[in-house]
Amino acid sequence: MKSWADQQVQTIALVTERMWDKKLSSLLIMLVIGIALCLPAAMFSVVHQIQTALGSTDHKPEISLYLKMDIDEASKHAIEQHLKQHGDIAEFRFVSKTTAWENMKEDSTQKEAADALSINPLPDAYFVVPKKVDSDRIKQMQKEMQSWHGVDVAQLDSKWLERLDTILELAKNLSHLLMLLFSVALLAIIGNTIRLQFLTQREEIEVSKLIGATHWFIRRPFLYAGTLYGVGGAIFAYVLWVGAIAFFNISITDIADLYASQFHLALPGIGALFLLIFTGAGLGWLGAFASIQHSLVHIE
Repeated sequence: MKSWADQQVQTIALVTERMWDKKLSSLLIMLVIGIALCLPAAMFSVVHQIQTALGSTDHKPEISLYLKMDIDEASKHAIEQHLKQHGDIAEFRFVSKTTAWENMKEDSTQKEAADALSINPLPDAYFVVPKKVDSDRIKQMQKEMQSWHGVDVAQLDSKWLERLDTILELAKNLSHLLMLLFSVALLAIIGNTIRLQFLTQREEIEVSKLIGATHWFIRRPFLYAGTLYGVGGAIFAYVLWVGAIAFFNISITDIADLYASQFHLALPGIGALFLLIFTGAGLGWLGAFASIQHSLVHIE
């Protein structure tokens, strides 16, 4: 076991020494990997934070419950109790048919229509504000309230909500697509880098094979190299991510102040760093393995 561990340490030391001898090219490769990891991760994080912030915004959709014209007081009281006990409701208000009729008469744009009517055609209504801006959950609430006894129409003011959901979903799907495309690009970048290293050491590898070196023995330094490139790129990605968020927060804070809001983008935490390192190391190892496997086949 100790012998195996010593071999791994020696291999890592050899790979690190070779990278150090070519510092500039190694750093440039890691920087390219860092940019490729940073862009989709940062985009996904920003979209998620905006979605979360909109969930607590004051501009929330409203469900209008128009009651039946012949509803009795007992049914009206039951609806109010449902609303008070509902866990997804932030607030609600009741507007009686009389109040709505008076407001209609006072509204200059509707006064003529109101004067032409001899009786009040408006129903009693409750206007309900959900706690969170969650399109699916709000639609479920609308269907639930529509089934309540005494409710004639449960109407959801959801056009802007649906548009917002569509935009955010599009941005989230775009970030997923970027993750996929950049992952493929990373595999190609690391694979090509390892292939070039293999070509420069081809004669050594051929001699090693002649004296009995196994494929795993030959692969080992290249796999560590790919992994280290990925880890270095992940660290660059984290630094770029933090720098970009800090830079954009300057402008975001100025805009938020205009709307008396405290919104700002949160900096990525230590968990994000570990996730980037795990992703970078995994892609680095996979790209190196694919490249070295292909190269070894051609010298059989």
